[in-house]
Amino acid sequence: MRGKIFLLVTLIGLLSIMGAKASHVQCGDTITTDTVLDSDLLNCPNYGIIIGASEITLDCNGHTISGSGNYDGIYLSGRNNNVIENCNIQNFSYGIILYSSSGNILTDNIANSNNYNGIYLASSSSNNILTSNTADSNNYSGIRLSSSSSNNILTSNIANRNIHDGIFLDSSSGNILTSNIANSNDNGIRLDFSDSNTLTDNTADSNRKLGIYLYSSSDNPLTNNTANLNDKGIYLFYFSTSNTLTDNTANSNNHYGINLDSSSYNILTSNTADSNNYHGISLESSNNNTLTDNTADSNGYSGIRLDFSDSNTLTDNTADSNREGIFLDSSSGNTLLHNAMSNNRYNFHISNPEDYNNQNIDTANTVNSRPIYYLSNIQNQIFDETTNAGFFACINCNNITVKNLALYNNSHGILLLGTNKSLISNNAASSNRYGISLSSSSNSNIIANNTASSNRYGISLASSSGNILTDNTANSNNYGIRLDSSSGNILTSNIANSNHYGISLESSSGNILTSNTANSNGYYGIALGFSSNSNTFTGNTANSNNYYGISLFYSSNSNTFTGNTANSNNNLGILLYSSSNSNTFTGNTANSNNYGIALSSSNSNLIYNNFFNNTINAYDDSFNFWNTTKTKEKNIIGGPLIAGNFWSDYTGQDLNDDGIGDTLIPYNSNGNIQNEGDYAPLVEMQIGIRLSPENLLPKKHTFAKILSSQTFPLIILIIALVFVILFVNYKSRETKKHQR
Repeated sequence: MRGKIFLLVTLIGLLSIMGAKASHVQCGDTITTDTVLDSDLLNCPNYGIIIGASEITLDCNGHTISGSGNYDGIYLSGRNNNVIENCNIQNFSYGIILYSSSGNILTDNIANSNNYNGIYLASSSSNNILTSNTADSNNYSGIRLSSSSSNNILTSNIANRNIHDGIFLDSSSGNILTSNIANSNDNGIRLDFSDSNTLTDNTADSNRKLGIYLYSSSDNPLTNNTANLNDKGIYLFYFSTSNTLTDNTANSNNHYGINLDSSSYNILTSNTADSNNYHGISLESSNNNTLTDNTADSNGYSGIRLDFSDSNTLTDNTADSNREGIFLDSSSGNTLLHNAMSNNRYNFHISNPEDYNNQNIDTANTVNSRPIYYLSNIQNQIFDETTNAGFFACINCNNITVKNLALYNNSHGILLLGTNKSLISNNAASSNRYGISLSSSSNSNIIANNTASSNRYGISLASSSGNILTDNTANSNNYGIRLDSSSGNILTSNIANSNHYGISLESSSGNILTSNTANSNGYYGIALGFSSNSNTFTGNTANSNNYYGISLFYSSNSNTFTGNTANSNNNLGILLYSSSNSNTFTGNTANSNNYGIALSSSNSNLIYNNFFNNTINAYDDSFNFWNTTKTKEKNIIGGPLIAGNFWSDYTGQDLNDDGIGDTLIPYNSNGNIQNEGDYAPLVEMQIGIRLSPENLLPKKHTFAKILSSQTFPLIILIIALVFVILFVNYKSRETKKHQR
């Protein structure tokens, strides 16, 4: 029995060898029977070979078929169940083209350097099998399926270095792509308007644009694919919905690892998106997606980022060692559960106030293993160090206390939105984007004794009024303390030193700032801008800043500055520019600056009873008032009248000893005050000691002035009295001597 089986197998083998006998075929021939090439077909002027029948085999036996750049290398139209194998086709329009042909098998072919596609299935060419083919360096795509070419199987094919796409499915659904390689193309694997395709274990690396690209393609499962070193790894765009991405790797791409753009209802599970130059996983204008158990580490910007993307669910994801761990920007209604963020520059980052509402973020989310507190609509509660909070936000809350927390490396240390009558005290917020932030009508809160350092914004108020900030320290931030569109707040005894900007008010009016310190900042100490009006500054210090001590710009009007100090700033003590009008400066000191005070394009400001001792005391190219009506009241240098300002370089004389200069007026700082000037400059009194804010300078009197002064008779009387006393003492001693 075994011998009969052996003979049968041998007979079958012999028949196969006979059937595969080499045939001599010329360029442009149509074959209708099984054919094995016996030679190359080179420089074919038209077609290479036309398959003219179904259910036949073309075995090129490793031979080359080359063309002149036109026509097709191997052409099938309406031919089914054929086998094409071991062919090397090059320099045609299309290397191998199947047109309305199904059930064919293409294996071990090479289709390189053709003008369009290496292998092309068109017009409902379905149920074909492509295995172990190579389609490299073609001018369009390596392998392309279009026009409802469905239910094909592509396995272990290579499509590298094509001008456009490695493998391209256009309006073709239900295909299976497994273990294919598509590297160094424009796009590795691309699906346009193609649904329900299965992509498994494919590699799409080092492509110039996209590794795997879905455009308006839905219900495709992508599993265990690799898309590394592309511009973007895996990209779903324009209503690519209900796709499932599982166990894919998208690492070291130039921009994003996995990017959903205008694509919703997708499921991403257990994917890895590490070491990308921008974001690991990015959703843009994409809603109702589910991200579970993904890893996004060591990316240049965000591990997971949502932009304009709502109602997504993120569960059990990990985002480590990125700039931002998980970043929500202009995205609302999202659910975050059990996500872990650690060792990121900002672990958890939420951007716009419009985003803060309607998020579902539980305390099982962690930043550096500490819980996120993202609360809403609570009242009358205390949160302290026992919570171990790593991030704290309270939305629409009332009468809460937050104290003794250390919060760092998030978008916010403490965030209050729409929260009123609450106390924030004795917290330390460092290395956040916002240390302590009040936003969107957070009113009547007390912020006291907190420290905010190394943040972008130390303490920030936005659209918030009636708050009290006292005894806080906001040093070494970009902005120390910043008010934006916030009015009626009181800031007392706060310190904002060594920031880039010390204390900043933008579009903020009616605030009261008293006894605050803003020294040694990189740009300015105190600044008002963008129509910050009717604020009151009293007893503040803005010294040793790199540019300006106190600055008003962009239509900041009707503010009052009294008793402030702006000394030793590298450029200007006080600056008003760009239509900052009708402000009042009185009792201020600007000493040892390059310019004491400068006004540019700013009018109707009243500057009087200030002390100026600088390299250049004043500059004014506008029309302002440098003195007020004389008033009997002690002035800034101790004189009896308030009128103009003290100028260290005023050389006029006081002719009537009232402490007001009478010559060389108006004072104009050597012409730097271009229109009028100070008509009542303060001078030291003729008798006595002049009191300045910095020191007491002894008055130098000549003997002639003493003789002509009104006190001369009193001096004579005192001298006579001294002589009488001395004479009486002398007589008394002489009398006692005689008595002895």
